[in-house]
Amino acid sequence: MPVDPPKYRGEIRVRMPPPLHQALAQRAASERVSLNQYMVTGLARAVGLEK
Repeated sequence: MPVDPPKYRGEIRVRMPPPLHQALAQRAASERVSLNQYMVTGLARAVGLEK
């Protein structure tokens, strides 16, 4: 019986230490982008999918 591939919603919850959260938020603010956009860009670069 074939197995359906997993479906991805594009949302995940990430737990991190408060100092990391603060550092990411500060870096995003310094680049004038949202924290979400900053993290998405960094993750895309990490897996070779940067725009």
